[in-house]
Amino acid sequence: HGAGWSFKDEYDIHLSLAYFGNQEYGRLFQTLKDNWQNYFQDKMKDGQGRDLAITFNSIGLYGFTDMATFFKVVRKENLH
Repeated sequence: HGAGWSFKDEYDIHLSLAYFGNQEYGRLFQTLKDNWQNYFQDKMKDGQGRDLAITFNSIGLYGFTDMATFFKVVRKENLH
């Protein structure tokens, strides 16, 4: 909402680190998930242990019909 987008429902913003091409890779990730969580949690701290933030200069809104089919949502103001 702060970026000027309006939604009917609430959405949680997320950053995807990876998409897995098949079930085998997905199962492999399950064994590494805790390691990834700890790694990125550690990398998101400064030298004094304070939380860091990721700042983005632009936003792109995409919707997923399923994990293989997605579309970009274009704001009406961008269509001029």
